[in-house]
Formats: sequence, structure tokens, C-alpha cells
Amino acid sequence: MTAATRTQVPRAARAAVDRRLLPGTVALALAAAALLLQLGGTLNHDSAWFLTATGRFLDGARLYSDIVELNPPLAFYLAVPPVAAARLLGVASADAFVVYVFALIAGSLALSRAIAGAPDRAMPASRRWIGVIALFALTWLPGAAFGQREHLIVVFGLPYLVLIALRASGRAVSPRLALLAGLAGGLAFSIKPPFLIVPVMLEIYLRLVRGRQGAFFRAETLALAAAVSAYALSIFVFTPEYVGFVVPLAGAVYGAYEAAPAAVLVRLETLLLPVAAAALVALRGRFAAPRFAEIFLAAGAAFFALYVAQMKGWQYQLYPATAMLMLCAGAMLTAAPARAADDRAPRAVALRTAGVPALLLLILAIDLGARGNYGNAMTNAMLPLVREHAARGGLAVFSMNLSWGFPLATYANADWPSRFPTLWPLPGILRGRADPNRDQAGLDRIERYVIDTTIDDLARRPPAVVIVDVREAKDYLGGRPFDYLAYFGRDPRFRALWSGYERVLARPEFHVYLRRPDGAE
Repeated sequence: MTAATRTQVPRAARAAVDRRLLPGTVALALAAAALLLQLGGTLNHDSAWFLTATGRFLDGARLYSDIVELNPPLAFYLAVPPVAAARLLGVASADAFVVYVFALIAGSLALSRAIAGAPDRAMPASRRWIGVIALFALTWLPGAAFGQREHLIVVFGLPYLVLIALRASGRAVSPRLALLAGLAGGLAFSIKPPFLIVPVMLEIYLRLVRGRQGAFFRAETLALAAAVSAYALSIFVFTPEYVGFVVPLAGAVYGAYEAAPAAVLVRLETLLLPVAAAALVALRGRFAAPRFAEIFLAAGAAFFALYVAQMKGWQYQLYPATAMLMLCAGAMLTAAPARAADDRAPRAVALRTAGVPALLLLILAIDLGARGNYGNAMTNAMLPLVREHAARGGLAVFSMNLSWGFPLATYANADWPSRFPTLWPLPGILRGRADPNRDQAGLDRIERYVIDTTIDDLARRPPAVVIVDVREAKDYLGGRPFDYLAYFGRDPRFRALWSGYERVLARPEFHVYLRRPDGAE
């Protein structure tokens, strides 16, 4: 061996080590940057509401009586750790929540990696990048949906999806890891119970590809079923009001929030899902392990169907389908290429195979850049005023838009006296009045409940600051004019309460009122 050859060998070895370490280095940099971005940004209104409401829950408020929320109680239970930690450490609950979600992401990725098996030296360098793509899908891709229930569904559900892909490939998995994945999957798909259709569809897929070898009673399915059953039982035992009161209430009035089909379906994902499916069919023989891509695509289709079924058109509800598209494209892009029938070089096959999934990833990244992170104009405008007066009372908002009250109340650390996150039953009541086929007596009872509880909440814990939506075209009312103060002012109890407030700010979209000091005229 010549001296030149001896020099080239260590260089080649170092280059190979560098290639193996590069994905991990990139992942750490992406994670750190995403964490700093979220800590320096603004938490979305839904997540902020759950933090404030969970604080009230920890203080003794009863779910679905003192706090009237559409979602089942797991959304509150999952918010307990960051809220409790924030109180213990004396930090902002929003910051504690961001760190908490990143810890959950780290746990999800670690469990997924353990299930899939650690990469070995023989693994192609491209395969090591799937973890980086998964990290990006969980930390950067959510954008404004960071911390939303759909985001947490993907975080908790990823290990289960990885496990099913391995089952479909015929690979054995440690029962302990399968048990953990099943428990995590039970949490994931219980956050919004309709999402339980996802593991059902995956079981059908597994039976199709494995036949009788795809046994149903496995560690993960038993763990998932046990977790879901225990949670369902806990709802009836600890929060029966959810089933007995909130579900019928939502069924009666929440349809007013449905959007037009075009607003729901005119989305990038509507086009990309069939493109990804066609690419997977066309390229299936060109890479060695298609099961991961198939599982992510199947889950993405199920998530998209659930998004459409909700008929709201809200971007965060689409995130699970978007994340699955990115993971499907990543699985195709990083899979080891199969050798061509004419014995062409694997590199040439890989380059031809990479085109479509690489394009999918690029389109999703561009879409993320166009959407950006969360911003809230009301919070930016009103935070100083609400903080100034938070010590002598909380914040109330007369609006059907959650983004008007949150994250404003959370960042101001202001009390939220209302049991509702917004006056969400009102659109269904008001629009139902125009429908002769609706149960008007039932709407009367709901309306009486909303008026009574709103006035009772204001009287029990009078807010220092009140924001009133005065837009002529208010959301979810179908173009109907509506005046909050005139509506509630029909009740003499409200008029007596409102006499203690004075308007201090008038903008075209909203007016701001402050409670006069006690004894002031």
C-alpha cells in the first residue's frame, strides 16, 4: 500500500463518519431553532384557551359546568402538566407549554426510532434523513397549529404508525415497545374520538397486506383498546356533563360554524394527496421498503377525510394530513432504491425515483412559508391595556371569535370570568330562529341558558376590561346584523351590571369598556 493510499483510507473513513453524523447535527439545529422561534412567538388562541381554562380547572372549576367547552376532557388533562409546572416554577404558562410540547415531540421521535431500530453502518446515508424529515414535520410544519389538538394527535400517534409499518413489513417488534406505542396511540386518537377511525383503517390495511399473519390481538392493539376504554369510562364517571349536556348542546347549535364546501376543499392537500398516491403506485417497484410510505399515505387520507367531515375549513384541522404527506414523501425519498431489472446503477435509479417525492416536499415547504407562524392582531393591540387593569379584574369579550379573547387573556395573566371560551352557542341560536323546521322551544331553553350564565358570570367576577365586537358583518351569522349590547341589554340584570362600565376606546371593529372604580359614577 502506497503512502497516498494510506492517506486516502482515513479520509474516506472520516468522510463516512461525517455523513452519518450530518443528519443528527441538522436535526439538533432544526430543533433548537424551532424551540427558540416558538418561545419568541405567540401561542395560538385554542392552545392558550386550554391553558387558561385548565388553570381554572386546577383551582376547582368543574368541567362542562363551570367551563363549557366542546372538546372532551383529555384536552384539559394534557394541559395539566405545563400549567402546574408554570405555577411551580413561576414562569409563563405559554412558555411552559411550548417546552412541554417539545418534550413530547422528543419522546415521540425517540420511541419511533426505538421501534424502527437504530441505523447501522450498512444503512444507506439517505435513510438516516427520514428522522430529520419527521422532526421537521413535528416542529416546523405545524406553524400556527403548534400545540393544537391535531398537532398533539400526530405527536402521540407517530410511534403507532411506525409500528404498523413494521408489522406490514413482517418485522418483529419488542412487545414492550409495542405496548408503549399502543398506549401513545390510545392517547392520540382519544383527543378527538372520531380520529379512532385511523387505527381501524390501519388494521384493515394490515390485514390486506399480511393476510392471516396480521393478527388483530397484539400488544399495541390491546394497549390502545385498554387506553381508549379507560378514558371513555372516565368521562362517564368524572365528567358525565360532557355526554349529558355538552354533546346535545353542540348538536343543536354548532352546525352554524360549517363552511361552504369550496372553502373546505380548495386546499393544496386536495391536489397533493392523489399526486402522492399516484407517485407511490408508479415508483413502488423502485424502492425496497414501501410500507412506511403506504402507511403514511393511508393515514393522510384518513386524516383528510376527517378534516372534510368537520366542514370548518380551519387550517389546523388539516395539519395531520399535511404532516402525513410530508412523511410519505420523505419515506419515498429516503428509501433504499431497488436495483433496476436491466441492472442500471442504483444511483441512477435513486435519482429518477427521487424526483416526485422531492417535489412534494418542496411544495409543502413553500406552503409552510406562505402560511407562516401564528400572529394575533387583537393581542398585539390590547395586551398593554389588559395587563394594566388585570389586577382589579379580568377580561370579557363579546364575540364569537376565540382569537379575540385568546391568547390575549393568557399573556395578560387576566382572569376569564366566562364559562365559555366564546359565545359559541349564539350563531346556532340566531340562525336557527330563521329555520321553521328547528325546535324553537329547544332554542328558547338554550338561549335562556346562555343569557343567564353570561350575566351570572359577569356578576360573580366582574371583569375590569370588556371588548365588544361591533363589526356589521360578524362571523358565523350568515350576514345577519347583530348587536351584543342590545341583545343582552333586554335583560334588566345586564343593564344594571353594564351601568358600571364606560367606553374608553372605539375602533371600527371593536369597542373597549372599563369598569368604573367602586363607588364612581
